[in-house]
Amino acid sequence: MSKYSFYCSNVRCRKSITIQIPAKKTAQRAIVACPACKHKNKINMEGLVVDDDTMDKTQVDGASGSKAVGWIVVHDEHTNTQTYALQLGKNTIGRKANKPANVLIETADKYMSRNHCVIEAVQGRDQSYKFVLYDIGSTNGTYVNAKVRSRLGTSDEVYIKDGDTIQIGRTKVVLKTTATTRTAYDAEKTVLGTDLNETIIS
Repeated sequence: MSKYSFYCSNVRCRKSITIQIPAKKTAQRAIVACPACKHKNKINMEGLVVDDDTMDKTQVDGASGSKAVGWIVVHDEHTNTQTYALQLGKNTIGRKANKPANVLIETADKYMSRNHCVIEAVQGRDQSYKFVLYDIGSTNGTYVNAKVRSRLGTSDEVYIKDGDTIQIGRTKVVLKTTATTRTAYDAEKTVLGTDLNETIIS
């Protein structure tokens, strides 16, 4: 068995919690009660793998098993903190529903579409990664870094960088990349130490 650490998703608590991950997982999801506030945290067990060299935990796509090239961390007043891996290529992001995107955000945000936007990770000749964001016809828009003028049109494609905040509907996520962060846990820890961006109300 190995260990996985995360922060309590209760915004008033944020206690660091460590759990044991069995070598053979029998459930895709687990609910872990915070020992401090008793809040029930939902953990995606399928998305956790062990890096044999470091024993750090990195969240990856459960279907492909590919290594993450970056992460988005939900950092919002109204939605629990969640961290999702980004794979090389297109990562379609949307609200968890019957017609899922690749990245399924668990939220009650009615302004987020089921298939809302795409972050496409592209590898350059120098082996570094670039991240391109575009909206895929969402009803309520995609914004970058809390700027009303940054609402993406249907034909807009913009490069985003480590630390940028993307507002999807009215839910904000922060991009972290492997250029500055090694694991999903580190990505989440770094983002939780930053201030929340303003929410654009359109």
